[in-house]
Amino acid sequence: MAAADVTVKELLTQEEITALLELSAPQSAERSSAALFNAGLSKVAKGVGYYLQRLGLQFDAVTVQRDSSAPANSYRYEPDYPYLGSLSIENTLALGIIAARFGAKAEELSLTRALTSLEQNLMEDLCKEISYMVEKELDDYLVKDDAMGNRGDYGLRVAQGELEYTVQLSFTHPQPEADIPEPAVIAVSEGTKVEALLGSVAAERLQEGMVYAVHLFGKNSAVLLLDGSLPYRAKHLHTDAQRHTFVLQEAIADKALLEGYCLCIAASILDDAAFLALDHGTVVALNAHDEVEIHKNGKLTAKGKLFLFEGDIRVRIYNGKS
Repeated sequence: MAAADVTVKELLTQEEITALLELSAPQSAERSSAALFNAGLSKVAKGVGYYLQRLGLQFDAVTVQRDSSAPANSYRYEPDYPYLGSLSIENTLALGIIAARFGAKAEELSLTRALTSLEQNLMEDLCKEISYMVEKELDDYLVKDDAMGNRGDYGLRVAQGELEYTVQLSFTHPQPEADIPEPAVIAVSEGTKVEALLGSVAAERLQEGMVYAVHLFGKNSAVLLLDGSLPYRAKHLHTDAQRHTFVLQEAIADKALLEGYCLCIAASILDDAAFLALDHGTVVALNAHDEVEIHKNGKLTAKGKLFLFEGDIRVRIYNGKS
């Protein structure tokens, strides 16, 4: 038989043809979902490897392992990303990363002590970067209900010779939001203005078209400015297209954080009775601004758009200069 006349059927058994057709057929939702999750996790591991490589940290490989428990001695970080409950980095690896960031020749990871508060703050940048990688690579998967089967703990194993160090990812499913109490305040046309400040921008002068880093006033929190002069901390409860809802916390004695450019995301006016009734635990619903208002010394100086870049919030100035 001439080579040109050989057919696929003559080369393969019927069992092999059936198997081939099964492979080429659409996978079940479960198999496709698991494959998507595993591929995303592999990309996260590769991203962590690139990050460590840029720092100059010596290692052999970063691999993924299912059902990995958090190391006994580790730094634990709770990301803002709701599908990642916690992120734990073995202390030895964390200290090696910090040393590499500051130019030390960390060819062998050997330190085993607990991290100081300063070192924990330094590790937040790496944890934010990993959380961003997880969100980027796995969000399409994690938001689906059929992802429940793969919830749990996974370890990114950083191998260095015969030693291994763990970065544990603990995936979770966000609980449904509890019913938010009805706001105890109502917006009116005259009264006391309440503004929600998300954070500030460190700059001597804002320029239109430029992008600036936003220094948040706190995780899932804001500063409520009453009557332009009385700042209170507030926990951010809920956001939708029309309003931001907060619960009032303690007054802020040090007003230095309000110096410079502050980003206002919502505001409303309260009548006198509602204003006088404000207390710790009061729920406040404020009308959301279409764009971020940037204030300095209580005056509107510019507007901007918020966006996320490498896990951090940035603002682009598009209307006005100061």
